[in-house]
Amino acid sequence: MSLLQNASTVQQYFARVASREAIGVTGMGDDRAAGLLEMTGAEARAIAQDQKSCLVFGMPQKAIARGAVNEVLPLDEISSALTRVGASESR
Repeated sequence: MSLLQNASTVQQYFARVASREAIGVTGMGDDRAAGLLEMTGAEARAIAQDQKSCLVFGMPQKAIARGAVNEVLPLDEISSALTRVGASESR
Protein backbone atom coordinates (compact mmCIF):
# COMPACT_ATOMS: atom_id res chain seq x y z
CA MET A 1 0.00 0.00 0.00
CA SER A 2 1.27 3.47 -0.88
CA LEU A 3 2.03 5.89 1.93
CA LEU A 4 -0.57 8.27 0.49
CA GLN A 5 -3.36 5.74 1.00
CA ASN A 6 -4.71 5.96 4.53
CA ALA A 7 -2.09 8.50 5.59
CA SER A 8 -2.11 11.52 7.85
CA THR A 9 -1.84 14.98 6.35
CA VAL A 10 1.78 15.21 7.50
CA GLN A 11 2.64 11.93 5.78
CA GLN A 12 0.96 13.12 2.59
CA TYR A 13 2.94 16.36 2.73
CA PHE A 14 6.26 14.54 3.14
CA ALA A 15 5.45 12.15 0.32
CA ARG A 16 4.73 15.08 -1.99
CA VAL A 17 7.97 16.92 -1.18
CA ALA A 18 10.15 13.82 -1.29
CA SER A 19 12.37 15.33 -3.96
CA ARG A 20 13.53 18.15 -1.66
CA GLU A 21 17.10 18.10 -0.39
CA ALA A 22 16.58 19.12 3.24
CA ILE A 23 13.74 19.64 5.67
CA GLY A 24 13.47 20.28 9.38
CA VAL A 25 10.78 18.64 11.47
CA THR A 26 9.82 18.52 15.09
CA GLY A 27 7.10 16.96 17.18
CA MET A 28 6.07 13.80 18.90
CA GLY A 29 5.01 10.41 17.66
CA ASP A 30 5.60 8.37 14.56
CA ASP A 31 3.52 9.98 11.78
CA ARG A 32 6.28 12.38 10.67
CA ALA A 33 8.93 9.66 10.90
CA ALA A 34 7.07 7.51 8.36
CA GLY A 35 6.92 10.39 5.88
CA LEU A 36 10.55 11.28 6.50
CA LEU A 37 11.59 7.69 5.74
CA GLU A 38 9.81 7.91 2.40
CA MET A 39 11.60 11.18 1.65
CA THR A 40 15.06 9.82 2.42
CA GLY A 41 14.19 6.76 0.34
CA ALA A 42 13.68 9.21 -2.53
CA GLU A 43 17.17 10.62 -1.89
CA ALA A 44 16.14 13.62 0.21
CA ARG A 45 18.46 14.54 3.06
CA ALA A 46 17.22 14.59 6.66
CA ILE A 47 18.81 15.90 9.83
CA ALA A 48 17.41 15.07 13.26
CA GLN A 49 17.97 16.97 16.48
CA ASP A 50 19.92 14.96 19.04
CA GLN A 51 18.39 13.83 22.33
CA LYS A 52 20.62 15.98 24.53
CA SER A 53 19.45 19.27 22.97
CA CYS A 54 15.78 18.22 22.48
CA LEU A 55 13.04 19.31 24.83
CA VAL A 56 10.82 16.51 23.45
CA PHE A 57 12.71 13.72 21.68
CA GLY A 58 9.63 11.81 20.44
CA MET A 59 9.67 12.32 16.68
CA PRO A 60 13.44 12.56 16.23
CA GLN A 61 13.82 9.31 18.20
CA LYS A 62 11.27 7.53 15.98
CA ALA A 63 12.88 8.87 12.79
CA ILE A 64 16.35 7.80 13.94
CA ALA A 65 15.07 4.34 14.92
CA ARG A 66 13.49 3.92 11.46
CA GLY A 67 16.75 4.87 9.74
CA ALA A 68 15.08 7.92 8.21
CA VAL A 69 17.83 10.47 8.92
CA ASN A 70 21.26 11.09 7.49
CA GLU A 71 22.67 13.06 10.43
CA VAL A 72 21.86 13.56 14.11
CA LEU A 73 23.04 16.93 15.41
CA PRO A 74 22.58 19.29 18.36
CA LEU A 75 20.10 22.08 17.69
CA ASP A 76 22.80 24.74 17.46
CA GLU A 77 24.51 22.88 14.58
CA ILE A 78 21.46 22.17 12.41
CA SER A 79 21.27 25.56 10.66
CA SER A 80 24.94 25.32 9.64
CA ALA A 81 24.37 21.80 8.33
CA LEU A 82 21.37 22.94 6.28
CA THR A 83 23.43 25.81 4.86
CA ARG A 84 26.22 23.36 3.98
CA VAL A 85 23.76 21.01 2.25
CA GLY A 86 22.21 23.90 0.32
CA ALA A 87 25.59 25.21 -0.78
CA SER A 88 26.75 21.80 -2.01
CA GLU A 89 23.51 21.30 -3.96
CA SER A 90 23.74 24.67 -5.73
CA ARG A 91 27.07 23.84 -7.36
